[in-house]
Amino acid sequence: MPEPTRARKELIVALRVSGCPVCRTAVVSVQRYLKSVFYEYVNDTGLRKRLHQSLGFCNLHAWQAVNQDLGNSLGFAMLYESVINEVLNRRIKTNSHNNDARALFPTGNCPACDAWDNAVDSFINLLVREFTNRSVVVALQESDGLCLSHLVQTLGRKKDWPGAAALLELHQEKLKDLQTELKEFIRKNDYRFSPEGYGSEADSWIRTISMINGLSKA
Repeated sequence: MPEPTRARKELIVALRVSGCPVCRTAVVSVQRYLKSVFYEYVNDTGLRKRLHQSLGFCNLHAWQAVNQDLGNSLGFAMLYESVINEVLNRRIKTNSHNNDARALFPTGNCPACDAWDNAVDSFINLLVREFTNRSVVVALQESDGLCLSHLVQTLGRKKDWPGAAALLELHQEKLKDLQTELKEFIRKNDYRFSPEGYGSEADSWIRTISMINGLSKA
């Protein structure tokens, strides 16, 4: 049997981490991207152009860079001084008959959001390609599974994909197991059964949020 490829090994490792592996991979990718922006690309004309179009980073990623120390004060000052200059140079129509502020609308995506989308696409493409491998399927079975959003994206990634039915069935079973745990958690919140104490269902509610809503992007 041939040795697994590096990409497959990385996929299996990602599946062994708690939570949706697509979300987790994308979060790490965005963190790396933001760090690279502030330490390597603050003066990059291509980045400046993109930030002029998007009018800076989106709210989520701007504050992620601040709160997680992914950026630095000088980098923010330089990038956002340039963004302010872009805003001031845009032509805004205001008069007694018409106020049109459409010139202040972003004309491009937040670069960090694009980094998220690219990471998601790469992971899903890899998962679809490697889903025929037994070790990948087993790792997915033993994982928390994909969040609902990324499950939908994966199922719709490739027309007539033979693995779609198996992937869907796998996640339906995971959802049924979560539902059972939630019911047990709810039952034990009744004072009559609370002395039993909690088991694995204790964090079922947070795992359900992760499955339905995905992991936090920040």
